[in-house]
Amino acid sequence: MTREIRDSVLLMCGAFAAGLLFFDEKLSLSGDNAEFVILGRALAAGKGLVYMNIPDLPPGTKYPPGFIAILALFDLAVPDSIVAMKVVALLAFVFSIPLIYLLLIRHTTRKVTLYVCGFCVLSPTLLEFSSQVMSEIPFLLVSFVTLLLLDRRRPGATGILPTLLVMMAAYYIRTVGIALVASVLLILLLKKEYRLCGLVAAGAILIALPWSLHSQSSGGSPYLRQFLSVDPYRPDSGVLGLGTLIERIVENLGSYSFKMIPSIVLPVPFLSIPRLTDYPPTLFILAAIPSVLVLYFVVAGFWTKGVSTPRVFLLVYSSTLLLWPSIWADFRFLIPIVPLLYLAVIWSVLDIGSRVGNWRKVWRKLCFAAAFVIFTSSVIGSADLYSRKGWYPPNWDAYFKAGLWIRDHTTSDVVVACRKGYLMHLVSGRMTTGYKWEEPDKVMAGFEKDGVDLVVLDELPFNSTPRYLVPAINANRRRFRIAHQVPNHDTFVLVFDRDQQIPNPQGSE
Repeated sequence: MTREIRDSVLLMCGAFAAGLLFFDEKLSLSGDNAEFVILGRALAAGKGLVYMNIPDLPPGTKYPPGFIAILALFDLAVPDSIVAMKVVALLAFVFSIPLIYLLLIRHTTRKVTLYVCGFCVLSPTLLEFSSQVMSEIPFLLVSFVTLLLLDRRRPGATGILPTLLVMMAAYYIRTVGIALVASVLLILLLKKEYRLCGLVAAGAILIALPWSLHSQSSGGSPYLRQFLSVDPYRPDSGVLGLGTLIERIVENLGSYSFKMIPSIVLPVPFLSIPRLTDYPPTLFILAAIPSVLVLYFVVAGFWTKGVSTPRVFLLVYSSTLLLWPSIWADFRFLIPIVPLLYLAVIWSVLDIGSRVGNWRKVWRKLCFAAAFVIFTSSVIGSADLYSRKGWYPPNWDAYFKAGLWIRDHTTSDVVVACRKGYLMHLVSGRMTTGYKWEEPDKVMAGFEKDGVDLVVLDELPFNSTPRYLVPAINANRRRFRIAHQVPNHDTFVLVFDRDQQIPNPQGSE
């Protein structure tokens, strides 16, 4: 057994043990995770790629079908089990770690590679998403397979074919796979392999075409509309222009540089401060260090080491994130490059140390201290993650209790209007719909059109409820009555009178 195989097996075993230890069976709070479950179940049931929680079964064009198809297979094997779907992310996490090792060992030393993989196994961010029905971890896996195949390909057109196929599999798993496509094309251009670059570009277009045509024929991807909005959660915010695009990039740069990246590398100190405006000056300086090291890795690496797949992918993917609406800036979007962030920090520290001459011994001690700090903060962050297994914040717990009450006290044909319709459907088993983010008359007209029977007034951390739903209810109080209030909470289930006979919840209060 070669050393590479032995290391890979040991790392995979470590990842499996960590994944099992942190596996959380509870429903994740992301609406995206609920959408994936619903779409996967619909596909497994033979209904196609549709939202079967919405009465008119609209087609799903938001997400590519690759990850959903995998979920459908697991749902067929173990019907109606969210835990079974979570296993997809767990397996992706377990197999990602040895693939990270096999890619990075080609670009740095074994010691650095083992450090990176060890930090990945301990990363609270990766561990949290290793048991969520989300596409980030599967995309991480397929992205590193693509980069590894690109590095190890045989010469010629046939040698690039496996890279092309796996690359497009990543695109069909996650829309941001376009960044991986751009990375592969840029690597081929920088290596002056123009013919192969053209072949890969043509192949990517042909493979992406079926999904693109289907998406357009079904109303188009909502991601494009949201991308072109100044604020996708405020329809009245207007359309993106050059000035607002620059503002978005600057805001994203600040969020990722001073909060997200530092919080990945050092999970503890930065998570407790939610806004950049609350940072004291010294924390700004400390937070900037990991991001500066990442920048050094890209710039100095290109200058001294030339083209490398990890650097190009890190650069292209990070640049893509800066273009997304700033309100979406989140740790989870960094998941596909978490290993590269660790690599960038470690490589940069070592490279700087190799240039300091007589200070090398001191620098080595500083490097060891830095690795110890990263390790310690990862352990603390992971321990905090473990303490939250099976736990919901009180407002979310109240929301899910409202859903359970609806499940137990209403008939199956009831339609519920609420803020988080996909999650409510998974808990209540009822058809769900949202509400218009407009003035009260249009909110009420939407209720009439959608055949709404019940409305959930929540305490969730989203401003659309007080901005749109509460004014509509206050302006039309006679058309609502309280069916249930979650004890000790301001979470209500309201019956909506559509001026006709509606199902009367059993045991209404």
